[in-house]
Amino acid sequence: MPEDLINRPKQGFTPPISEWLKGDLKDWAQDLINTPTNLYEKQKIQKMWHDFLSGKVDNHTALWTVLMAQSWAINNTLEL
Repeated sequence: MPEDLINRPKQGFTPPISEWLKGDLKDWAQDLINTPTNLYEKQKIQKMWHDFLSGKVDNHTALWTVLMAQSWAINNTLEL
């Protein structure tokens, strides 16, 4: 291995969440968005999702936050 590759400073890694949500995680995300909870207004989240999929807005960070909250709530059997 080259010395400059081994002895370089740490660097971050940004996961390709946008690509995942449009690809392998699309069905999973759609299911979470359509699962009824009281965490978010369903119509607003569905609009965010549609705008993201259509390429109108790159809001994948906000969507990921919503998806994680939805997933946590569903899997922790909160009464929603």
